[in-house]
Amino acid sequence: MVADGDLSDYDATKTTQIQCAIATAASVACSDVLITITPGSVNIHAQITPSNGDVNAVNTAVSTNLGTTAQANAALAPAGVTVTSTPAIQTTNTDAINQDISNDYTAYSDNAVADWNNAVKKAVGLAIGVLVAIIVAPLSLLIAFVIVIYCLCCKKKRKTVVMAAAA
Repeated sequence: MVADGDLSDYDATKTTQIQCAIATAASVACSDVLITITPGSVNIHAQITPSNGDVNAVNTAVSTNLGTTAQANAALAPAGVTVTSTPAIQTTNTDAINQDISNDYTAYSDNAVADWNNAVKKAVGLAIGVLVAIIVAPLSLLIAFVIVIYCLCCKKKRKTVVMAAAA
């Protein structure tokens, strides 16, 4: 809602008075109301989070007690506030917000699991390659060494046949 005055007129004391006046109109505790005052004339934004969770009762009370400029002026008169425009009342269902958060988390966790699975598959593939290299390379060297030893040993054992030429 928009109110008369300058932003500097709305100090902490006046903001608390507005908070409690709106809380009274909404049938909730002062602590259930969050007040934000911004420039552009004087914009008053009240966010009501009922501690008892009865959003429907609060919505009815706010519509009944703050729904018109005259009603808002009557409710905020103890705080010394003159409302110049009809308050805009909007109800936000936290279940829908929580569902959106839940959907976002589910999508995130599904993607995280898929990314994890891909990383594990790549790591396993790399590990298998490394194990094959570790096993095959020494085996190849061992086989080559055995062949060289065998060839050297067999060369010494070979008998050389010398043919004598007849004279």
